[in-house]
Amino acid sequence: MMPLATTVPDSVAILWNGLPPYAVAAIAAAIRSGPRNLVVISTRPSPPAPAEMEQSLGGRIHWIGAQDTCSFHDLGETVPAITFAAGWAVPSFMRLAHEASRAGGKVVCMCDNSFRGDLRQVAGALVYRLRYSRLFDHVWVPGKAGSRLMRFFGVPTNRLSEGLYTADTNVFRCTVPIESRPLRFVFAGQFIDRKNVLRLCEAFLHFRRAIAGPCDLHLYGSGPLRDRIPSHPDIHVHPFATPTRLSAALNQARCLVLPSILDHWGLVVHEAASCGTLLIASRATGAAHDLCSPTNSRLVDASSIDDIVRAFHWVASLDSHALAAASRESQHLAAAFGIERWGDAFRAICKQLAPAPPGSGFPPHGRVGRQIDPDHL
Repeated sequence: MMPLATTVPDSVAILWNGLPPYAVAAIAAAIRSGPRNLVVISTRPSPPAPAEMEQSLGGRIHWIGAQDTCSFHDLGETVPAITFAAGWAVPSFMRLAHEASRAGGKVVCMCDNSFRGDLRQVAGALVYRLRYSRLFDHVWVPGKAGSRLMRFFGVPTNRLSEGLYTADTNVFRCTVPIESRPLRFVFAGQFIDRKNVLRLCEAFLHFRRAIAGPCDLHLYGSGPLRDRIPSHPDIHVHPFATPTRLSAALNQARCLVLPSILDHWGLVVHEAASCGTLLIASRATGAAHDLCSPTNSRLVDASSIDDIVRAFHWVASLDSHALAAASRESQHLAAAFGIERWGDAFRAICKQLAPAPPGSGFPPHGRVGRQIDPDHL
């Protein structure tokens, strides 16, 4: 029988499904300030990751399949002291997480699900307590909606951190004053039923018929509903844009609209808020709990065309002073979730789980992630 593997101090692995560009930017920023002994393991994204993604992480990425049975040793790596694992739905990640736990390492669950309180989540709470509560030493969620769910699952507040997701705030920032932007609305996401894109278009057409003057809606994405999007001179459909192009598009718009039937967080809301846009989001969008206030946004019922139309009219009614105040509020709320904050939360979780020696890059003091107020759970 082979001896049980042991972990290497001050070593970290991040297991992230389909590693997206914003995650690469956040991890790269964290690497620059420590820890240095860090490896990233990801399932293969589609389309394949560009070479510069690997270069920005110093060649630290291993690509594996969701069903692979590899160990850290098979990947040429030692077992890390801390393993950050994206959820519990990827079998290859769970094998690695269990391997790390058996070797005495700590495991952090990165979970983006948001609270709904339905029967499925009641069952999920039972499954979590029985199958995963002993595996995960800490849970990292995007924001308030995720915190509420994990508290519902039985995770104590002192084992929860917020701030899991962040736009690449080096790219997404306000470059054009909102008062000088046209009356333009932007949607970015998949053209699928869950994103509610057809109802959004119908609401826009109702609104468009009621107002005079220039106004348009720009849709960035792809999906099976593409051919059902109405043909109209003020509805413009674009393919998914690179972060740089999407940032430029948001800086030429007054408002992002994301009326999803369900969005566990909705990273595009943070991207838009960082660009200083106003926000229209459904109440079923997790990021709305963190980035929307009465000053910069309107929350809508995803099933109500009238709700969405009223939100369009609110945006159109604002004068330059109100627009400027709303834009400042968006940027202020977005600042709590920037890349630097992501790195702070990441290092603070490591600090709590495995106090590191001097010079490791971990901060000597500080709380884990953003403070979670139980009154908001």
